[in-house]
Amino acid sequence: RGGIVEERHASTAERAQLEVTVCVGKALLRRLRHEWMAVRSETSAHFMLVAAGIDTCRAKARSIVTAATTQLNRDMALRVAMDMEAEAEAAAAAAAAAAG
Repeated sequence: RGGIVEERHASTAERAQLEVTVCVGKALLRRLRHEWMAVRSETSAHFMLVAAGIDTCRAKARSIVTAATTQLNRDMALRVAMDMEAEAEAAAAAAAAAAG
């Protein structure tokens, strides 16, 4: 045969088909695992981005509520001060009217 030595790993065609099937199965399994890990990684990244977005929205909402509450408290304090000033002016006017 011109110096070419053929080696056979399987003694029968059936055994050879089984070996080929096992090799193809292992290759497919490796590829499926690789794809599965890629999908899981992508999904994890997606969930992490969504969680970060939700946390950012919550923080922004808290700051908006805090700002609104602070402004409301300022408005209430201003109203109380104006009411007290009006009461003081009314009391001073009443005292001036009573005195004179």
